[in-house]
Amino acid sequence: TIVAYGASLLSCLSPAWRYPCPTLQLPLPNAPATSLSLRMGGRTGYTCVRHTLCVLNTFMWVVGCSMLGAGIWLRLAYGGYASLLHQYSAVSADSLCLAAGVITFVLAFCGCCGSWFQSGCMLVTYFSLVVVVFTLQLVAGTLAFVFRGEVSATLVGELQAGIRRSFNDTAEDAVALTWNHLQTQFHCCGVEGPDDWFKITAWPHEEWVPRTCCLTKYMNSPDCGKTGERDHWYNAGCFMQVKMWFIERLHIVGIIGLVFAFVQLFGMIASMLLFCTLGHKRRSHTYKSYHSDT
Repeated sequence: TIVAYGASLLSCLSPAWRYPCPTLQLPLPNAPATSLSLRMGGRTGYTCVRHTLCVLNTFMWVVGCSMLGAGIWLRLAYGGYASLLHQYSAVSADSLCLAAGVITFVLAFCGCCGSWFQSGCMLVTYFSLVVVVFTLQLVAGTLAFVFRGEVSATLVGELQAGIRRSFNDTAEDAVALTWNHLQTQFHCCGVEGPDDWFKITAWPHEEWVPRTCCLTKYMNSPDCGKTGERDHWYNAGCFMQVKMWFIERLHIVGIIGLVFAFVQLFGMIASMLLFCTLGHKRRSHTYKSYHSDT
């Protein structure tokens, strides 16, 4: 190439040459490779984020379905727990599981379909819903921590009022079944102690307790709760026993909370990255609505 250029240059110096002198244009072998590597690197990063968001939301979709199943099972098997708090039955365990399952299902559906089919509308919807849910969780957690004393006092008062009004030991109603199951499982009596059972509507003139308040060795006696022998009863209240049960497993609750927070933050960042990348691809006329390789 250099020799041919030199010969052409010598020819153009002669008086008989009537054409412009040639210019040397050497090939740049690294330019196409660099451009290709940049394009492939961007494409690989976009695909990685897109597939990760899709897989993560598929997993969350399974979690949402599990929450729905757990909520339905709790509603059918332990529906009586909702009757312990008449005024706050909407925040019972089964209702919370059902609500969380529906929200998780919808979020995961929007995130998975938006990332897989590269739908800007679904990605924006997913981002907006995640922001709203994350904000509500943060506000609810902050309020519950700040007013934890008032929340505990309200729960105790409502549980005690439910015992006085609704407990009926002669009928197999939901309140009686629930309290009997709770006291048997946690070895407790009443909300704060045996005194919560004294002179309730079921026995307005007696200081009795249900048979499930009796210690294990005295429970075989059908009248163990009517003898007045406090040494035969559990002295711990169920509210404190259940509270201690949750405190002992607080690390599990913390880990689950951190995992959900990470998933939500990653979902918000990834959905915005995908949405902005889709906008750039549309403007550069390289966008396809759906392609399995991108």
